[in-house]
Amino acid sequence: MKAQKHLEISRNGSHTFYYTLEDENGDPINLGTPTILMTVKARRKDSTAIFTKAGAVVVAVDGTFKVIVTPAETAVPAGSYFYDVIVTISSEKYTAARGRITIHPNII
Repeated sequence: MKAQKHLEISRNGSHTFYYTLEDENGDPINLGTPTILMTVKARRKDSTAIFTKAGAVVVAVDGTFKVIVTPAETAVPAGSYFYDVIVTISSEKYTAARGRITIHPNII
C-alpha cells in the first residue's frame, strides 16, 4: 500500500492525479486492464460516497494511471474529506493511495 497523501483541490475545478502502482520492492506492477476507482467520503466508515471516479491507464507496463476529476464532481461543499484509490487486477485489489482531500471554496 502507498503512504497516505493529502490532496488539495478547488471546488468546481478539473484536476488530474497521476499514480504509479508498485509492489513491495518498489517495482511497477503491470496493470493490464484493471478497474481503477477513486472514492471520496465525508467519513471513512460512511456507506455513501461524496463522489466516485473511474481512472484510466496511462502506461500499463509502467504501472502508471490517472484519475481525472471534473467540475461536476467537485461541486460539493468545501471541506476536508477522506479518499482512496483502489486498483483491481483480475481478483487482486491494491490500494494505490489514500488520505485526506481538501476541497477549497472558489474565490469569486
